[in-house]
Amino acid sequence: MAPCRTRTQGSDMRGLVLALAIGWLPNALAAPPAQPWFERLQVADGLPSSQVYALRQGKDGFVWIGTRDGLARYDGVDFRVWRHDPGDSSSLASNDVSALLIDSRGRVWCGGEASGLNEQISDHAFRHYHHDPDDAHSLGSDDLFSIIEDSEGTIWVGTYMGGLNRLLADGRFERIGHPQQGTGSLRSSTVISLAADAQGRIWIGTDNGLDVRERDGRIVHIALPELEARADRLPIGSLRLQDDGSMLVGTDFGVARVAADLKRVDLIMQTPARMATMAMLDDRAGGYWFGTTAGLWHLRGEQTQRFGGDDALPGELASSRVMDVMRDHEGGLWIALFDAGVARLPARWRNFSVWRHRPGETNSLQHTQAEGISVDDGGGVWVSSGRDGIDHIDAGSGDVVHHGQRLKASGSQLRSLLQIGDVLWVGHQRGIRRYDLKAGSAIELPVGNARADALPRGFANRLLRAADGQLWASLRGGGVARIDPATQEIDSFTPSAGTLANADIADLAFDAAGLPWLANAHGLERFDPAANRFVRVPGIADEAVHALAFDGRDSLWLHRFGALEKYRRDGAGVQLQERLDQARGWPAMQVLGLLVAPDASVWVASQRGLWRVDGKTQAVRQFSERDGLPSAEFVHAFARSADGTVYASTRAGIVAFDPAAIRLDSPAPPLKLTAVSVRRDNQVLELDPLAAIRLKHDDREFNVQARVLSFLNAGGNSYRFKLEGFDKDWVATAERGERVFSQLPAGEYTLRIRAGNADGVAAAQEVSLAIGVAAAPWLTPIAYVAYAAMALMLIVLGLRTWRARLRQRHAIELAEQKQQAAEHLASAKSAFLANMSHEIRTPMTGMLGMAELLQGTPLDERQRGYAEAISRSGDLLLRLVNDSLDLARIEAGKLALEQRPLDPAGLLGEVAALEEPLARKKGLQLVVETNARLPRRVEGDALRIKQVLFNLVNNAIKFTERGTITLKAAPGTGEREGEGIEFQVADTGPGMSEDIRQRLFGRFEQSAGVTRRFGGSGLGLSICQQLVELMGGGISVQSTLGKGSCIRVFLPLKTIAEAAAMPLPSPVGSPHADAQAGRTHQGIHVLVVEDDATIAAVICGMLESEGLRVTHAAHGLAALAALGEAGIDVALMDLDLPGIDGLQLARMIREREREGSAHLPIIAITARATGDEEAQTRAAGMDGFLRKPITLAMLQTALRPWREPS
Repeated sequence: MAPCRTRTQGSDMRGLVLALAIGWLPNALAAPPAQPWFERLQVADGLPSSQVYALRQGKDGFVWIGTRDGLARYDGVDFRVWRHDPGDSSSLASNDVSALLIDSRGRVWCGGEASGLNEQISDHAFRHYHHDPDDAHSLGSDDLFSIIEDSEGTIWVGTYMGGLNRLLADGRFERIGHPQQGTGSLRSSTVISLAADAQGRIWIGTDNGLDVRERDGRIVHIALPELEARADRLPIGSLRLQDDGSMLVGTDFGVARVAADLKRVDLIMQTPARMATMAMLDDRAGGYWFGTTAGLWHLRGEQTQRFGGDDALPGELASSRVMDVMRDHEGGLWIALFDAGVARLPARWRNFSVWRHRPGETNSLQHTQAEGISVDDGGGVWVSSGRDGIDHIDAGSGDVVHHGQRLKASGSQLRSLLQIGDVLWVGHQRGIRRYDLKAGSAIELPVGNARADALPRGFANRLLRAADGQLWASLRGGGVARIDPATQEIDSFTPSAGTLANADIADLAFDAAGLPWLANAHGLERFDPAANRFVRVPGIADEAVHALAFDGRDSLWLHRFGALEKYRRDGAGVQLQERLDQARGWPAMQVLGLLVAPDASVWVASQRGLWRVDGKTQAVRQFSERDGLPSAEFVHAFARSADGTVYASTRAGIVAFDPAAIRLDSPAPPLKLTAVSVRRDNQVLELDPLAAIRLKHDDREFNVQARVLSFLNAGGNSYRFKLEGFDKDWVATAERGERVFSQLPAGEYTLRIRAGNADGVAAAQEVSLAIGVAAAPWLTPIAYVAYAAMALMLIVLGLRTWRARLRQRHAIELAEQKQQAAEHLASAKSAFLANMSHEIRTPMTGMLGMAELLQGTPLDERQRGYAEAISRSGDLLLRLVNDSLDLARIEAGKLALEQRPLDPAGLLGEVAALEEPLARKKGLQLVVETNARLPRRVEGDALRIKQVLFNLVNNAIKFTERGTITLKAAPGTGEREGEGIEFQVADTGPGMSEDIRQRLFGRFEQSAGVTRRFGGSGLGLSICQQLVELMGGGISVQSTLGKGSCIRVFLPLKTIAEAAAMPLPSPVGSPHADAQAGRTHQGIHVLVVEDDATIAAVICGMLESEGLRVTHAAHGLAALAALGEAGIDVALMDLDLPGIDGLQLARMIREREREGSAHLPIIAITARATGDEEAQTRAAGMDGFLRKPITLAMLQTALRPWREPS
């Protein structure tokens, strides 16, 4: 037989062989031929190894794959892998699986090098058959080449050097080998391939020729003369039974067909060189697929095409070493590759023709990503790409010719193109270029928005020719141009000229009358020839339209984001008829083109694939790479030829199809439960999907996985679940087909599962799974009986408890009433003391002030004694008021501490300076001692610390008749070292007994005769203790009768670093300021704002005694009037004034200062004792604060910053 002509994958773009392949179908599309597109399954997808030996599909639809590293089962989404586990004797005997069989009962048999025969007996276990040298009925060898099942269900095994082995019913083997006596001898004991026919014969391919075992056991040697003549030994790599009973025989030098009667041998293909034929398959159209170690060959008649190469591009067969070929139940072709995984040619690969760029191949597209596309009058296809790519695909042969270099295409991105006669019009990023195809010359059309005879500025995304021969171009961002191809005359339509509403044009199409319509960012516009302008189309919402296409004379489809809509023309406008949105299965996306086919189906090009909407059922079908597309990302609108062929550009090349020839007649796929699991005790437990499921009450994450075994486009398969007794309706899930229940309530359920393939064909049957969830132990009948008994006991116990609680509730309510009464009493006491303090301080200011003024006048000794007695009595009364008020504040929790930087040594000096005159008057010595380690700056409330120390020093002076009073300050020692400061006040007085020491800090506690002799209220030390505790410290006393006492005060005062120390507060307003601290100054004018005439007279008298000018105002309005006069330097202002109070008056003065007046110092004076007065005055903008009663020393200290030297 004559040698066959061959064509390698590198030259398949010429389309000679594929033209024949397309001709296999009676409804084949008329597009120029192109190459098929292979998909790949690799290790990254879950395949256990790139070295794949065998492919089988069981009746249940699963695809089984034998590899160098384990056995795999594929369901279109996931791989399940079985491997050898040294710790599990029931696991696969070896990871090498080169022989594979799925028998008629669905059992899996496999083997390979040093593996023996493995039979899968359960989901996780295998039965092993091994060679035993001492057992003649064991497997002849552990190295397997082939496994088959004959018509009677018997398993036959071909081995290396172990002959042919038949598995008997008792598990033993019958061996047939070489040499063997009689007619039962094989040509060789190495059996590479096996096949069984309907006559009960076993065809045996050995490494030295072909044998046939007859039903009676005779061995017949089959001669293949033409092939055997080319080698001393002819290995038979594969066998394939044909429908007529003949057998295809694959050898190292070609393929022969042996007739069913074993008498005739025909040579099908003879290879030019030695290459093992590992697999064979008819193509159901009179041709064959042959898998060899030199590639995948397709043969039809005398035409041969070869696929496979080591440097394959995406879509090409990735290897030339083919180990097996299989057709699945849907017609898809699967190819096992020795070093590149699994390749798959989809069952629908003939639906689409593909052209793409192939490096180094001139007969391919110039660039990978195509852009513009159009069909010429001869049916050829023009394609633009990049800045210089202009290609033409021949209508008949599919040959590609590059014109970019000849036409010197360059510059900006090429967007669209159209051939009219010998002229090629090319739209680019900045306009339109006219190429003369014969001369090779080019002319750039003029561009300018200001000219009506020039192109608008924009990129030319559409070029279309109208029925009248005119060329229409949309230039997105600029407008529309009408061009006369003969004269190149241009009419432009732009928003600036008022002939176009919106220039953001996405699509251009002609209606049945040949008039252009535009899809733009604000809807639709159509051309009005009478007005020679574009007008808005009534009935279309003012929203962006991506694409449009006409369906006959009266209907059109358009697409906006998330919706595909059909309209019917109604006069000058349109009316909405149908709308597909997300609720009807349409995705929210942008599209690039629409097309209505003759069968009324709508085709949509998008960046998410190619979509088809059935014209009758409105069913939506998506096409992707798994359907044969080179890429799912389309980049331009459709182009359609006169014969109905549709072309479109993608990111990986050009695709062509005939909508009328697209096959969607897939069989109903099987649906299987593939996995069921649950999380139990923090571990995932796999359950048997074929058995009823029983769950515990605390099981979590119950997971059910189902697979519809359709490989047309597994990503397009769909699933629906419904758990009867739990779901109200069907629940659609993603394409993976999984449902997870976090935790099911106790009960009995039935899980129903439905599915369909990418064509929308429902699975052959619905799958159901019975599920039972046990109740928790505490929800069982026995538990309810126990609950009833416990409830009865609880009722009895509850009655007894109720009575006890009733008594307790009455006691609690009584305690709460008492507590509320105590709180009301404390609050009333605090309010009473505050009010009484105010009422007492006001007259005391007059009394003490007048006494002080009186002492400043000439008096005799008796009169001065009277005046001093008045002052002493007033001071005693004031101290009593202050102590009572402080005690009430502490009890009410309203005494707030003011934390500021202070100098502990200086504070001690201030106390000593004020108490020293009193000590000297009694003849006592007051000594101050400070530790050298005493910090210079600490943070605390200086006023309250001095109040404590004044109280303690006063008491020491009061009770000591002779000797020394010692005032000490030192850092804490012992456990308190570094945590604060300890103050000590020691005296040489009479000391105290133990009984007095225990009661010393109690309220109103004084020893007998003390009050009568020394006076006092007995509150001072109690207040000291509470102030110290309020500051977080402690106070203690040590005393010895006849020797004296020492009171220690520890305060946790925080040390402040020198760099962070703040300036010490000014002593302004302190009632204990040194009376001699001020020097006599004159010259300032003081405004006294006080409504009480007596107090005003006292303050004015004191100020005048200092030689100051004084103006008195009895209320706020008088004060404002006085301020209108020049010369007021300082204001003393009472807070409680009639009408406008002191705080309001201060704010008014500060408002006037913001308008340009000079700043007036304001010192507040008040008898209030609520505790927040000083903060209120600062907030109102006052500069100082004095509390009544007022003394001359207080006034001198307060006014010192603003008095001018005399």
